Amino acid sequence: MEVQAIKVDDILRQLRSRSKVQMIILDACRNDPFPRKDYWLRDQLIVAGGSGLAQVTGSQNTLIAFATEPG
Repeated sequence: MEVQAIKVDDILRQLRSRSKVQMIILDACRNDPFPRKDYWLRDQLIVAGGSGLAQVTGSQNTLIAFATEPG
């Protein structure tokens, strides 16, 4: 499966440079298609993050909405 991601912070930075008000609606599935798996990369243990989306905070004049329930 091909994986592609865009950082929300990068999107917010672009929006802030062009507008006084920013609005982002994230439509994300509730099931993580990538189960948590810790793995070794050479001699370093890589610990996978928790399940779900990372917490996102906006600044003044920013609305971030999710099309799913938390969890």
